[in-house]
Amino acid sequence: MSGSVLFDEDVVSVAGALSHLKRRVCFESGERLLLRWSEKIYEIQLEIALKKWIENTRLENVDKMIKDRKQWALHAECHANDDLQAWYHYTFAEELYRLRGPFWHKEAVLPEYSMHPIITN
Repeated sequence: MSGSVLFDEDVVSVAGALSHLKRRVCFESGERLLLRWSEKIYEIQLEIALKKWIENTRLENVDKMIKDRKQWALHAECHANDDLQAWYHYTFAEELYRLRGPFWHKEAVLPEYSMHPIITN
């Protein structure tokens, strides 16, 4: 009898250990899942914040960018009769003017138009 009681106690202790192990694995899996969810939510929040910041910055700078484009084209137009590169920039201003980023305003460099003079006879 004592052998079977000992056996039963072993079974109970092993079953208890397995049950504890299952609960621990489920808890750890839940923790990992919760952590992954938290990380994903944080990534989504960062992405939303970045998009809002980009949009607000673009809206803030759109007038400056339009004025900069006009200034660049006007600069090229003023020198178009004297310099071949200026003529090219003026003629194809829509295709050539480049922002330094999709939303960030940084003034375009106004080239020194003296390197390619137009020689007339």
